[in-house]
Amino acid sequence: MERIVSSRNDARQSATRTDPSNSITQFNLVVAVLSMFLLLTKVTLHTLHIFWPFLSLLVHGLLIGLFGYSLYGQTASDLSDPRYPQHGAPWYITKSCSVSSNYDIKGYCQQAKGSLAITACML
Repeated sequence: MERIVSSRNDARQSATRTDPSNSITQFNLVVAVLSMFLLLTKVTLHTLHIFWPFLSLLVHGLLIGLFGYSLYGQTASDLSDPRYPQHGAPWYITKSCSVSSNYDIKGYCQQAKGSLAITACML
């Protein structure tokens, strides 16, 4: 009985642990939704002629900070697996996507490169 309870607790603890790559993905999703909301708000305020320079400075400062941290998170070292830490830039930035032997991984690599390029352009 103890063994079953301890295995349930281990499974529950591993499920609640945050994976760094998952957290940056969720952060990027939040940044995308928030920036879309701010874009719609900016258009509305500009149309109503109440998007004052001070408010513009605050909104654009927030967006620069969010996209800057997103870019930092995408280019940071991957230390999520303690057995195989990846120090330095991720492999999909430093190498071509053709180094992968799996076709699906090539697609993911191209998506990651595209996401990084769009984030850099947004910044």
